[in-house]
Amino acid sequence: MLGTGCLSNLQEKTMIIRNLYDTLANTAAAFPDKIGISDGKTRISYKELLQRTDFLSAYLKSVLQIKKGDCVGVLMLNCIEYILLIYAAAKIGAKVVLINAKLHAKEIAFILEDTKTEYLAIQADIWERVSHEIGKTQVKTLLLDANVMFEHMERYNVHCFSEGILYTEKTAEIRETDLDDPIAVLYTSGTSGTPKGAEITHRAVLETVYSYAKILNLNENQSTLLAVPLFHVTGFSCIMAVFIYIGGYLRMLPSFHSDQALKILSEEHIRHFHAVPTIYQMLVNVMKKEYDLSSLESAVCGGGYIEDRLIKEFCSIAPNVSFHPAYGMTETAGGGVLFPESYLKSCKKGSAGKVMENCEIAIFDEQKKKLPAGEIGQIAFRGAMIISHYLNHKGEDNFVGEWLLSGDLGYLDNDNYIYVVGRIKSMVNRGGEKIYSRFVEREILSNPKVNQCMVFPVKDFLFGEVPGCVIVPNKGADVTEQEIRDYLKKRIQKTKIPVYIEFWDQLPNTASGKVKVAYLSRLFTEKYYSEEGNH
Repeated sequence: MLGTGCLSNLQEKTMIIRNLYDTLANTAAAFPDKIGISDGKTRISYKELLQRTDFLSAYLKSVLQIKKGDCVGVLMLNCIEYILLIYAAAKIGAKVVLINAKLHAKEIAFILEDTKTEYLAIQADIWERVSHEIGKTQVKTLLLDANVMFEHMERYNVHCFSEGILYTEKTAEIRETDLDDPIAVLYTSGTSGTPKGAEITHRAVLETVYSYAKILNLNENQSTLLAVPLFHVTGFSCIMAVFIYIGGYLRMLPSFHSDQALKILSEEHIRHFHAVPTIYQMLVNVMKKEYDLSSLESAVCGGGYIEDRLIKEFCSIAPNVSFHPAYGMTETAGGGVLFPESYLKSCKKGSAGKVMENCEIAIFDEQKKKLPAGEIGQIAFRGAMIISHYLNHKGEDNFVGEWLLSGDLGYLDNDNYIYVVGRIKSMVNRGGEKIYSRFVEREILSNPKVNQCMVFPVKDFLFGEVPGCVIVPNKGADVTEQEIRDYLKKRIQKTKIPVYIEFWDQLPNTASGKVKVAYLSRLFTEKYYSEEGNH
């Protein structure tokens, strides 16, 4: 069952699927003249996309001498070349190391060293910012988006994308990649400690691709806006790979801008959208009458919890949309859980979705024993879309046999819907009483004056831990700490009301957009904790 669930369905198309590249070749054969990708300036048909990919793959192999298993770092914002490189690498069996372009130069250098990357595709403007640290790594060959030379670049073999895309000397078929070969390395956000590299296989990506296409009933008539980065698993697996597989239309944004996104969604009559909670909030915040989102049929939200209030607000500006929360990890190639029906019409509100057919989820207690339906514990994944290990033997404690522990707390119901109640690191153990952050946050967020919030543990002399909270009010809202306390007294148990409440302009996020829970816990502990008693 696991590992083959997607393949028989993928093979319903005209070609056997052996790797991610085959999905592009298959789509180009089925829809050669259809526009597949646009960046707003250039529109490329699937036939052209395949041809340029084939040229580039031959260039990587013959000129750059990249071999199967070699790591090719990618340090770029969303662009057509990014997609070409992913599929060209997939064809020859190379691994793309997808690096968050927002990271500090030292963090980028760490990833390049951790993966022993010698080849790096990088945009010229990013190179200027990080070159001083890259010079300390093993990188020997650069693939640039522009034919330019910078100071101190003479130590590298420098090539330009335009050369590779136009390379026609050796374009013979190269098929060296199988389903269980790795296609990409993505790094966890590292909210508490050193980031870990997750090596994702072609099979894992294809399992996610098949599940999304089937559950959401996506086909070649669909269009989407890629508004999240390709260096995140959502952009890589759940959007790009899905839409090239189905033969849909993919409109790209180099980086997210609310008004620009709304304009594209409106003017290009986009039918499908997939983003993270922050993006949905930003779209709602700047929505104007001239934008028409009535063409949107489906919307997916992953990468974090989205409250019912925000779902309702977005659906009010996209009146024909069916909204689908999702829950997965970098380590699951983005797959795992997806809400199969329209969330607002479902009786499963509060759930992150239903476990996909090609994935298993179990709930473990603190002794790593499985719990029955309805009991809260740590969520764990198993299946063909799950990584088998982290790079360089890191994170071995995250595995229980074939099960990958998520670090999230939640429970399953009898219908295989998952309910996430918070991160383990954000759970508060108040004198033996477990306070799950998501429950408290949900009540705080129900206050119409609150835009965002995060609840987390703060060290306490008497109880061990007590809840702390940072609240981001709605724009222009005048809200006080006492007002929040009085509001919560009518809704939750007194012991669950945060002891410390602060109002900030924004929540502190990692480079991948996740809230820094450990940072907030440490900050509040340093500020409020006293061995003589806090309060």
